[in-house]
Amino acid sequence: MIARLLLAGWTVLVLAKALEAPVHLADAWHYLVPPHLAGWWWGGGLEALGRHARAAAGTGLLVAALAGAGSVAGRWTRAGGPGESRAHVMWLAGLAAGSMIVLGLGLTGLIRPPLLWSLLAFGVAAAIPMLIRQARAWRLVRREPGRPTPLAAACLAFALAGAAIALFAALAPQIWYDALQYYYVAPRRALAHHWYLCEAGVPSDGYPHGFELLYIPAFLLGGEPGAMLLTGLELALTAAALGGLLREAGAGREARALAQALFWTLPFTGQLPHLSYSDAAVMHGAAVGLWLLRRGEARSAALVGGWLLSLKYTAVIPAVPLWLAAVGRRRAAWRTAAIAALACAGPWLVRNMLGHGSALYPMLAGLQETFDTPVTMPSVFDLQSAVPSSGFAGSVAGFLGGAWRTHAGGDVSGFASFGVLWLFPLAVALAGGETALLLGTALASWLVLGKATLRYFEPAIVWTLAGALGGLERKRALRVAALPGLAFCALGLLDGLAQGYRGVNPVAVVTGAERPQAYLRRILTPAPHYMTLAAESGTRFRGGTTYVLGDAKAYYWQGDFLVDTIGVKPWLARWIEAADSPERLRIAFRQHDVRHVAYIVQGMLTFHYYGPRAYVWTPARLARYQAFWERWMACTGELVAPRDGVAYYLFDLTPGTGPPWPPTRSPFTLPGTEPLTWPGDAALLHGDRAGARRWNARLARRFPDFVVGRWRRTALALQQ
Repeated sequence: MIARLLLAGWTVLVLAKALEAPVHLADAWHYLVPPHLAGWWWGGGLEALGRHARAAAGTGLLVAALAGAGSVAGRWTRAGGPGESRAHVMWLAGLAAGSMIVLGLGLTGLIRPPLLWSLLAFGVAAAIPMLIRQARAWRLVRREPGRPTPLAAACLAFALAGAAIALFAALAPQIWYDALQYYYVAPRRALAHHWYLCEAGVPSDGYPHGFELLYIPAFLLGGEPGAMLLTGLELALTAAALGGLLREAGAGREARALAQALFWTLPFTGQLPHLSYSDAAVMHGAAVGLWLLRRGEARSAALVGGWLLSLKYTAVIPAVPLWLAAVGRRRAAWRTAAIAALACAGPWLVRNMLGHGSALYPMLAGLQETFDTPVTMPSVFDLQSAVPSSGFAGSVAGFLGGAWRTHAGGDVSGFASFGVLWLFPLAVALAGGETALLLGTALASWLVLGKATLRYFEPAIVWTLAGALGGLERKRALRVAALPGLAFCALGLLDGLAQGYRGVNPVAVVTGAERPQAYLRRILTPAPHYMTLAAESGTRFRGGTTYVLGDAKAYYWQGDFLVDTIGVKPWLARWIEAADSPERLRIAFRQHDVRHVAYIVQGMLTFHYYGPRAYVWTPARLARYQAFWERWMACTGELVAPRDGVAYYLFDLTPGTGPPWPPTRSPFTLPGTEPLTWPGDAALLHGDRAGARRWNARLARRFPDFVVGRWRRTALALQQ
């Protein structure tokens, strides 16, 4: 009785939290059907259909090749046991084999389309007999006798709606910051330059990229949507593995359907294909690992743990408990675990040691010397930032509070997971055996990752759904939990629309009502000139490298480019600090082949983590920098939108060919000096001439030459 009262109270508490900021149905309809969808026409629709067909065909070819590689690797490892679970293990083996092949090609400069096409052809040839033999094992949806119950039908409807949201997100042009900054840039560079080398000064380059490496052949075959569809396929396979896992535990149709509905209606599930993170592959591996443990396949589970280590550092959280459980079932599994870890994670550690000077770069980079400038942002593994300093009681409270806040919408991306938050105590109480061990490890991991992003907790989501719903089935309490479960499905679906579609509305571009370029111009910031300049960058900046100041979204830029990365001291700041003369600063530009500069003023003011604060100015340093700019930089163009306050200035490193400043009288200052000048500029833009004079007077006392010089457009404007 007490347990039921506690469960009811917990359900009411989570539901109340979920209903604090409801998304109205009218708003959801607006997200799904934007006003300009009525302008859909056959030309745009057919063009969009052609893009999607090409992406689907290319992704299908890659899937077949990876399946063929998995059939060879699966026979060699003899892993997975009989039945459907073996199909999943063979697929993971194909991902691992394909990833290692692409990594080997990248490190040797052999990422060339003819060679990739040849390897893909061999993979497809190997896949054909395997697909014929195991057609039933690969079937994701099994027909069951009898009609589904109303509960199962409702759950199926929610699952299909969530899957549709994920599909639309996967078919829209990429706008996610992390993908445009690195995850899509690296494959494009690899295809253009044939190498997959270390990127100096890029923290994300040091992470394992076992899954993202497959974006290279995905780009070759299906273009940009191919990578997103591959991530979407991993989500579908995760859902299939979750169903098989519950079937293995004896769960009925309704429990499996509710698990599918809760999984697909999680807000970040619908957006994960578009985000292009490897977390979908981590979730799939975690689901398959638990499934194998329940089948007694300890050795195969240990192999899956090794594969997880090649995906990302945080994948160690599901990998370690999988190994512990595998060794507990079969002591000899530790050898398999060690070999798998060495084979899957070893190449990435060696690459980091050779390219960055630290095997675990960028983690702990602030504690040791590396070949790159140490990372300035705190690591997510920094315990001092995650654990309160108020003793054990405070740590427990902080841990529980962090878990609550993150699942209740405090994630850095704004996503919530109320359904999982509701089920987690049930999973801990009802799950037994390996599931309890895995959930306990995930729970302990929150002590470190509780102030991070919800994505790091995603492996435990599959375990939570499997443990809680399987336990409810055994306790014959599923029907009692069905109503709040469906409520959380509905809320999750609406929240996914709100978080993923607000201000975006990919429906129009996916259906062809809106052109991809128009969609990108509408969405990407700083607006309105970002895509205009990115599209023209190939002709505007010919020869050499373009240094983009104020933005790291380099994917759509043409030609060779250099960008600053979030969390790392900007290149320009490093060069300025190291240069003892204007000539030395010019040499630093030429050493990196920088011949052009695109200066995005708004971007420099809002760039996360460091912004312009990374620039430390002294009168002598500023004088050298100003002398360099006036002597060797020439302004070649400007794009200014006064209403939006967005300004793009273009420069060439060419001495004596033009003025080093824009021709207009818009507020302008040297890049990197924004903290010095922007308060006066902002005051002037808002009509506060007295405030601008006061700020300039303060600035003149420390940097007199800079203030009275012609670089200070604010000072010039005040004189008129």
